[in-house]
Formats: sequence, C-alpha cells, structure tokens
Amino acid sequence: MKRILIVCLVLLALTLVFTACGGETPATTNNPGANKAPGTNKAPGTNKTPGLYDANDNLIASWDVLVNTYGMKVDADYTFLTFKTDISSPYYILTNTSALQNGKKLVIGNVDKIGNSAFYYCSGLESITIPDGVTSIGNSAFYYCSGLESITIPDGVTSIGNSAFYYCSSLVSITIPDGVTSIGNSAFYYCSNLESITIPNGVTTIGDSAFYYCSSLVSIAIPDGVTLIGEKAFSCCKSLESITMPDSVTSIGDFAFYSCTSLENISIPDGVVSIGDGAFCYCESLVSITIPAGVTSIGERAFYYCTSLESITIPNGVASIGDGAFAGCGLTSITIPDGVTLIRDSAFYACTSLESITIPAGVTSIDNSAFSYCGSLKSITFNGTTTEWAAIEKGSEWNYGVPATGVVCSDGTVTIE
Repeated sequence: MKRILIVCLVLLALTLVFTACGGETPATTNNPGANKAPGTNKAPGTNKTPGLYDANDNLIASWDVLVNTYGMKVDADYTFLTFKTDISSPYYILTNTSALQNGKKLVIGNVDKIGNSAFYYCSGLESITIPDGVTSIGNSAFYYCSGLESITIPDGVTSIGNSAFYYCSSLVSITIPDGVTSIGNSAFYYCSNLESITIPNGVTTIGDSAFYYCSSLVSIAIPDGVTLIGEKAFSCCKSLESITMPDSVTSIGDFAFYSCTSLENISIPDGVVSIGDGAFCYCESLVSITIPAGVTSIGERAFYYCTSLESITIPNGVASIGDGAFAGCGLTSITIPDGVTLIRDSAFYACTSLESITIPAGVTSIDNSAFSYCGSLKSITFNGTTTEWAAIEKGSEWNYGVPATGVVCSDGTVTIE
C-alpha cells in the first residue's frame, strides 16, 4: 500500500513539473484567425517569425498573440471602423495598446489578401512584410502610412487597389510584381519620397492620379501593354525628367503630366489620338515634343505655360485646338494645320516669343484673346483670300497687344488694328 502511494505521489509530481514546463496542450479558440499563422512559422522571404517588432528587431508580439489576444485582422474590409476585440483593426490595436505602441515592423502571418483600409492611418509602422499567399491589396490598404519606408509585395499579387499606398510619404522604392495587371486610382498618391518604381509588363491601365505628387520620382518606363494613362496619373511629379511611353498607348488623360516641371522632352506614341486637357500644363522645362499624325484633338491648356517649348509641329489630322492650349509657351513660330477650323479662346495667349504664325484657309472663327499679348508677333499669314479673311468671325481682343499691322493673304494684305 505504501509503495502504491509513493508511485502515485511521484506520478503527480512529474505531471506538475511537465505542466509547469509548458507541456500542456493550449486550449483551442473559436477565433477564425487562430490557426492561420502559427507564431513559430517563418514568414516567406524572411527569417523572422510573423509578428510585431520594435525598431531594433526585438519581437514585441507574435502573430498568434496579435490575432488571438488582440483580435487583429488584416484580411477583413474596413476593419479600421470596427473596434471589437474579436475582429479589430491594426490602427486601433497599435495606437491604443500600450504594450504594442513601440511596434515599427510588422511581419504578417498567413492571409490571402490585404483588405480594404486594413492598415488605414497606421502612421507608426516603418516596414511591413506581406506573405506570399496574398493575391490582392485592397483599396486604401495602407492609406496614410506616412512612416512606411519599405514594403515587399509578393509575386502572387495581381491587383493594387485604389489609394492603396495613398500618402505613404516615407516610401522610397517599391517593386510591383509581374502578376499585377492594374494600378488603381491614386494608388501611390503623394508618395513624395518615392524615387524609383518598376511597372511590370502585365499592367494595362494606370489609374487616375496613380502617381500624383510623387515629387522625387526621376524617371519611369511605362510597359508595352498600357493603353490608357489616366487623368493626373503623373501630375506634380516635379523631379520627373524622362518618361517612356509605348506604342500601345492611345489616350493621355487630362492633366496626366501637369506641372512635371523637370520634364525636358517626351515622345508621344503613334497610337495616341487625343491629348487631354492640361496634359502637359506647366511643364516648364519641356523643350521638344513630337505629336503623332493620328492625333485629332489637343485639349484645353494642353501645353499651357510650357515656357521652354520653342517649337512644335501640329499634325494635319488635328481639327480642334482647345482653349489656352499653347498659352504662355516659348514658341517662336507656328503653322496651324489645314484641318483646323476654329482657333479657340486664348489658344496662343501670351506667347511672348512668337514671331510668326500661319493660319489655314479653312478657319472660320478666331476666338477671344487667341493671340493676345503675343508681343513679338509681327508676321501673320492667312492661306485664304482677303474676302475669306473678312468672313472669319473674330472675338474681342483676338490680337490685343500684337505689333503686326496686317495679315498677308493669298491675294493681298489686310490691315488690322
């Protein structure tokens, strides 16, 4: 009997020791993310265990803890609006949990997508590692992550949502994987420190304002598959010196390169048929540009105040030149093609270096201030007759401040005031 009692006591003692050393199996949980990313697994592409780290790479909390204890979710949409412990946003967790507030680097566990607004306003994070299983990055996923310096997008990702990296103003470089086919509207809006980016060949659309105010971006090559450059796609990229556009591009959106003040030259591909309003407005360093023969319309203020632009050839297919299209340019001479019938308001306003201009016989209207303040304009040639010139409807102050005193027509010269 004593021997049995002794054996029982020994077994009990061993059980207590085993339990104290962590041998007991943890209780299961009903949390849907509980078994997604065991904390002992290494994140793809890194030797780090998934979890949150401080600036010195010390692990603050494993991914298991973030998910099971704090309820962190990154694959559910708009989690920044949900302040519940079972499904809560990184923004809420990282900014309101004192134990996690020193977190700077996040290695995400095993998820297959980054949801809409998942990391909305997580301005304290400096680096994020996304696992290989992720295939999509949602709208506003990293919106206003202003401290984010580096991020690796895995090869499986095929789409980058609207405003995905909006105002990630510390982001210096990013590589977009080959599988991506579309870059959403405002995807990299105001990434003001972004110096380089590679757009893969699979991309066919660059959304509106996609790289708006990426003011440190120096050059960019647009891949062959792209057909549309969206409105304001590269607006205010003030350091952009060169850009390569493929022949597949057929349309350049409104204000696409607005205020790219360092852009010196650009070749517009032959497939382009329209140049949007303000497309190259305030490109002050633009010296030369080739407009292809297929272009039929030049939008309002398309080259507005391109003060270094001294010459340009407008192809014969152009039928419409928008209001203020070449206002304030450095042009010295211009020949308007035969297809143009209307010279719109302020089309060549304040082209102070413009010395000569040739107007085709088919023009029926010259709108207000079309050549106003062209202070060097001394030679105006009209390819029609004096009678045809007299029939043209002329807006008020069409030639205000112009020194030319006459228009040379095919059958004589008409005096102008």
